[in-house]
Amino acid sequence: MSKKEIKYTKKCPKCGTPAIKGATICTECGAKLRTSKGMQRVNPVKADQIKLIRDSIRVGIRGSRNEFLFLFLMNTALRISDALTLKVSMVRNKEFLELIEQKTGKSKIFAINGFLQQIIFEYTKDMDDNDYLFVSQKLDENNNPKPISRSQAWEILSSAAKKIGIKKFACHSARKTYARLIYEKTKDLSFVMRLLNHSSEKITLRYLHLTEEADNARIMDFSLS
Repeated sequence: MSKKEIKYTKKCPKCGTPAIKGATICTECGAKLRTSKGMQRVNPVKADQIKLIRDSIRVGIRGSRNEFLFLFLMNTALRISDALTLKVSMVRNKEFLELIEQKTGKSKIFAINGFLQQIIFEYTKDMDDNDYLFVSQKLDENNNPKPISRSQAWEILSSAAKKIGIKKFACHSARKTYARLIYEKTKDLSFVMRLLNHSSEKITLRYLHLTEEADNARIMDFSLS
């Protein structure tokens, strides 16, 4: 792992002393400084790969939940941090999903398509309104079921994709796939920008790697000899 791929904490969580870049121990109190891997680039998948991942992910004891997680993310383009906070009452028998994005603090209202409404109804028919959509077997301090963690969701999706030979697929891949395929269908960048709640089309261009692909296409037509 190179230094560029590691994010270091900016200050000591124990005493608050600013951390020296690259340090793993606080120079003031000796406490261990947290480090984490930087966000890895994930790729969207092609339309014909979606069914392959769905077939792979539905296998196992928690297959129905895992399949629903995959389909829900693929049909909403929600960030996993937002999806894991959802409860049944927020989506069952609803045509629109309303929430405040955790990352941006922005309000988001998203249409729930007919296909997703149907699978939500089937998946939640034996669940209570206050249940988390993506519930784990772990309990909180009040002995109530907790939602699955982000790392658990990552492992579920990544493992299913790897089984069929797809690398670099994780939770955010679903968001990128949704955005990329709907852009290919509509060619409306402004529309995709609004769907993703981006603040500018420039951000959406970079997010979809459209500028990068256009530049690469130009290079392929240029040669020196």
